[in-house]
Parts: sequence; structure tokens; C-alpha cells
Amino acid sequence: MAGQRRLTGLDIHYLVRELSELSGRTIKKVYAINEHTFSLTFYPEYMGAKELLIDIEGFIFLTDLKWSKPLTPPTFVMALRKHLEGRRIETIQQLNLERVLHIELSGKGENRRLVVELFGGGNLILAEDNGTILLPLRGVEFRDRIIKRGEIYSPPKGNSLNPKEIHGPGDIERAMKNMEHLPVWKFLMGVLGAGPPYSDEILQRFSLDARMQLSDLSGDLKEEVSRVLYEFLTSNPKPVVYLEDDKIVNFSVFPLSHLGEIWRETKSISEAIQSYYTSMELKLDKMDPKVVSLMKEIERQELLKEEYVKSSEEMREIGDLIYMNLSLVEEALQRARKGEHHPSIKKIDRAKGIVVIDLGKDVEVALFESATENASRYYEKAKKLREKLKKMDGAIASLREKLRKYQEEAE
Repeated sequence: MAGQRRLTGLDIHYLVRELSELSGRTIKKVYAINEHTFSLTFYPEYMGAKELLIDIEGFIFLTDLKWSKPLTPPTFVMALRKHLEGRRIETIQQLNLERVLHIELSGKGENRRLVVELFGGGNLILAEDNGTILLPLRGVEFRDRIIKRGEIYSPPKGNSLNPKEIHGPGDIERAMKNMEHLPVWKFLMGVLGAGPPYSDEILQRFSLDARMQLSDLSGDLKEEVSRVLYEFLTSNPKPVVYLEDDKIVNFSVFPLSHLGEIWRETKSISEAIQSYYTSMELKLDKMDPKVVSLMKEIERQELLKEEYVKSSEEMREIGDLIYMNLSLVEEALQRARKGEHHPSIKKIDRAKGIVVIDLGKDVEVALFESATENASRYYEKAKKLREKLKKMDGAIASLREKLRKYQEEAE
């Protein structure tokens, strides 16, 4: 699905209402459609759908279509079948407004949790109900979490709001004021899950530059934007697909004016997603496999780059926080080493040599390093990530050049 839109946190916010209807149904079979797409068949069916399709590259939806499946399932699917088949679906929930879903399952004397991550390269993770990972599709290690068998599953660190705690436009406006250092695009996408096309609707409706800081918005404008964003989170869904030359080119959970007036309403959000998804799959099927492969790799690198940018900014911000509070951090560390109390200390893990200090946000520092050394260590991590980003930019440029040459040859 390279170059095309994926589900946003806002899409999933509405979609889980449909998926929650699977509660009480039983998983019948698990299939792999390809290396990144999986199917869970269930019974009894719901609104004609008998399968939940999961494409970890950015999609999940109920489907009433028949999907081609390999005769010999991969090892991962064989293992999933052992754990999932015959289990009852209890709940399907979204993590705040992140692109992460938890499918809670019961039966066979033990509960299980299937975690669906639809960001970055995506992942599918089977865990015990206490979070211990049993089976990850992709074993990966990040700065702040490790995804591998035996580890406790830790969700990605995000700053998206919990929709259950948003009771009116004022809650969103307060969040905007508390995060005025963020650019508009990062607030829309990261905090409210409103990626394109929803972020584009806000930007165009209020004539905003995505790169401008929230602090640049007037009080009245913040109030108006918050009101519309609250409507985005609380509207009754009216899923639609958008057409160009009778071809489906986009979808949304309610009509968006900037996408044009040629749209068709669907009976469910899953139907809208499925219609878009299949139209894009058909488009890719007609393309040269080399071109499709390069497009997917470019997009994978771009998504990974986003994660590195986010991590680099976080490391620098933590370094700044420590540097701006050197005396406080040093005093807290000295007391922690002596086993004395300090009001800023939130947690001490002597086995790991780690102290968590409240600096307006929880900051993890090394117990036996000075405040200056801790700040320097975070700055060094940020520097290394920036160096990786430079190399990544070169790799992406090289891939784009290969893609251009392939496309020229095809013409």
C-alpha cells in the first residue's frame, strides 16, 4: 500500500465501535494472506462478515470478501493457530488515539492478548494477559521498549489523548495550551490521531500552515479549532468513499469538504476501508513488481525516519530539561544515593541504577552519574540519531533514484 493513506488514530477511534460487535464471537481459523496481512475468521458472522483482516502496514477491517490464502501457512501463523483458534473474543480496544489495538481473548483455561500495531512497519504480537510476550511477528528493540519473547509488552510512548477524558472542546483547548511548543501538524497527528485527511481538513478550513507552532495561534483561533476537533471525535459516523473518474481514491469516517463533493456513502466504516483497500491493491497488482517493492521500501524507510526524528527530539528535550534543572537533579541524585527522600524523586531502581525524577515530566537518569553526565548522555543519543538520519536520507535518495529509473524504463 505504498504511497497511499493508512488508518489514522481517528479512523480507529470510530472503527473499534464496529469491531466491538465481535465480542462473544469465537475465532475459527487464522490465515496469512501475505507476509504482512493476516485474517482471523470467526463465528457467528457479523453483518455478512466472517473475517477480520489485519494488514500491519496500516489497515484492519471486517471483510465479506474471499481472500486468496497460501496452502502452506508460515510458522508464525501455525503458532498463532495453536494459541488463538477456539478462543472467545472478549474485547477489542484502542490505546488512547494511537494506531494500536488490543484484542483480549479467553478460553482454554488461559487468557491471551493479541496486540495489533499499525504504525511504522507494523507488528502483530501475542501476549499473555499479564503482558508477557509469547510470539511477536517481528522481534525489534527500540530505545524505550523491547519486543521479543519473554519480555513484558510495552506500548510505544505516545502523547495522544484518552478520548474518555475529553468531555468538551475546552479539554482540547487546554491540551493545546499545554503543548504550545508543538507544531500544528504534530499536535493534530500525535495528540489527536488526526492524520491526513483529517489534518488537511483542519489546515484548509482555518488556513493554517502545518509547520506553525501552536503558540502562534490566537486564543480565539485555538477555541475554534478545538471546537471542530471535538466534533471530529464525537460525531456520528457517516463513512464515505471519494471518487475520481469512478475510481475510489480515499475514504473518511464522515464527509470532508476538502476531498470534494463526489463521494458515496457506505453502510459501515469497514466497508469504506475495504473499498479503498481493494482498489489500491488492484492498482498495485497492475504495476511492475520491482516498482512496487521499491515504493514499499521507500515508505518503510520514511516511516522509520519519522520514528528516529521523534526519538532524537525526545532525547534532546530530556537533555535540555536536565541541563535547565542541574542543581535540582544533582541534589536528588545525591539524596537517592544516600537513601534519603527528595520530593522530585518518583522512583528508584537500585538494581538497574536508575532514578526517575519529576521535571515537569518523568525523566529517567542514571543513579551513579552526575546531572551533567546524564544531560550529556541524552545529548549524545540525540546526536547519534541525527547521524543515523543523515545516512537514512542518503539511502532514501538512492532508492528514489532507482525508482525513477525503473519508471522511466517502464515508459
